[in-house]
Order: sequence, then C-alpha cells, then structure tokens
Amino acid sequence: MSFEWIKGHSGQQGNKQADKLAKGANKPIADELDLYVPDDFNLQGAKLSSITQALAYKGIREHIPFTPRRKTTSNLDITRFAIQDMSKQLETDTSIWTGCRNKDLSKKVRQFVYKAMHGVYRIGEYWTNIPTYEHRARCTHCNADNESMEHILIDCPQNVNSIIWSLAKDTWPMKYGAWPQISLGTILGCGNISLTQSRQNNEQLNNAPDDHPNKQLQKGASHLLKILISESAYLIWVTRCEKTIAGTDYAPQTISLP
Repeated sequence: MSFEWIKGHSGQQGNKQADKLAKGANKPIADELDLYVPDDFNLQGAKLSSITQALAYKGIREHIPFTPRRKTTSNLDITRFAIQDMSKQLETDTSIWTGCRNKDLSKKVRQFVYKAMHGVYRIGEYWTNIPTYEHRARCTHCNADNESMEHILIDCPQNVNSIIWSLAKDTWPMKYGAWPQISLGTILGCGNISLTQSRQNNEQLNNAPDDHPNKQLQKGASHLLKILISESAYLIWVTRCEKTIAGTDYAPQTISLP
C-alpha cells in the first residue's frame, strides 16, 4: 500500500468528491446525533480485576465524611504563609499534605511532621484538663506554662535548641543565600520548600517571570534545606522527649546533626 499527495482543488476526481462531501456537512441547522451509550459500555466505578488496594482504599476514604480539626486547620494556615514567605508560592492544603510525604524527608521525620501538623502529640494544653496531671503541661526545661510544639522546637531557651539550630546554620552553604528564619510553619512545611536562584543570589529577581534564566529551581539547595530543617527539628524533639521521659541530659559537646 502506498499514499500519494494530491494538490487540493486541482481538478482530480477523488479530490472533487472529497470537497463535495465536505460541503455537504456545511448546514445551517446541525443534524441531531444519537449520543446514547449502551449500558454494556457505560460502566460505573472501578474494574475489580484491575483495581489496586491503594486505589480502593482511597475511594472508600473519599466517601467518609470528616470534620477538620481546629488545630490542623490552624497549622495548615501557619504553614501556608511561612512557605509563601520563603518560596513565593501559596500552597494549597493538598500540596502541603503531599509535602509531608516528600521522599527527601526520612520516614521518621515524615511521621513526626504529619502528627505535629494534626497536633496529636500529648503536650501542653492536652494535660491541663486532666486532674493530677496538670504539671505535665509545663516545659520540663524552662518551666514555661502550657508547653507547645513551637515552644519545644524554637522558643525554649535550653542549650540543645540553640546548639542544633546553630549547627544547621553553619552547615548551610552561604552561596545558596542567607539561612532562613525558622518558624513552626517552616518546619511543618519543610517538604514544600523550593528555592530559586533569585533567592540565592538576588532578592530583586523575586518578581521576575518564572521562566527568567536566573530564576530557575535549585533542586540541590532545596533538597539540602529540607534535610537540615527537618532533621534538626526532629533531633530537638527526640532530645526533649528523652529529657522529659527518662531525664536524660546531653552535654553540648555530644550534640551533632545526623
């Protein structure tokens, strides 16, 4: 079988017939077409023989009504605007939850960030309404009232916090720009961090178009910053728990990043 190109409107018989058929479709009133789909082909749902367990579970979860937790909603907003200040991108709830599962974060850190986002750890105000356990709401390091995750990871004046964040800052190469201001939102949204060259070299380029040659995503820098922030925060959390539960104290010279 072979094909041959024929110049249009050249008087060739086959071409003439094709033009005639094409003109026949040019009607002032369109034909009514039967768009009915036979029941045998109008299938609903997923094909049981090819569905995966993950897809089935996702479909089931989508039909379960839920009420957003007050703490979760608050943490999502804190995270959203913290990442916007750093990456100039306003994240959605979906993208933030996806960032919690970012493979740049270790599995234990992903679990920690997910639980911290939901506020499920038994700290601070959790203990205030439990008789004879109200003292557990106070920080075991500085005796501050109503201990919170933000206090544990950032605000507590204990030496461990300042040492770990100083080590992380010293590890960060200055060629990628200044070390960011660490907040609870930065930690919870560390999986969504994406640095551009404009932030590293020239803050004035932040308003440049996304395709600007000097405003391209820096994957290596973003990857490193995700690891430094997430691992530092998790290390602070672990040392806090060991101090609170087992009474373990760490000398400054024994503290190092993983």
